[in-house]
Amino acid sequence: DELRRFADEKRSPIGYSPFAEACLENEHLAEAEYYSRMVTVPEQQLSLYVQLGEWGKCVPLVIKLGDISTAAVILSKCSDSRVTDKLKQHFK
Repeated sequence: DELRRFADEKRSPIGYSPFAEACLENEHLAEAEYYSRMVTVPEQQLSLYVQLGEWGKCVPLVIKLGDISTAAVILSKCSDSRVTDKLKQHFK
C-alpha cells in the first residue's frame, strides 16, 4: 500500500522499472503490471511485459522498436492467435 501510494503521489526519480522488477521477484504480478504501465522507456516496458507474459501489451512495443528477437520469443510462447497473427503480419 505504501509503495503504491508513493508511486501515485510523486514522480519516482529512479523511474518505475525497479518497482515492477521488485514486484516480479516477489511474485506480486498484479502490482508488477501496475508499475509496468508507468515505465516510460519502451525497451524496459517491453522487457517487463515479456516477463509478465502480457503478450498483447508487447505487440505495439515490439512493432515500434522493430524487435525481431522479442517477436520470436512471443511467437514461441503465446497461444493467442490474435497476437501472433499481428506479429506475423508485421514481420513478414
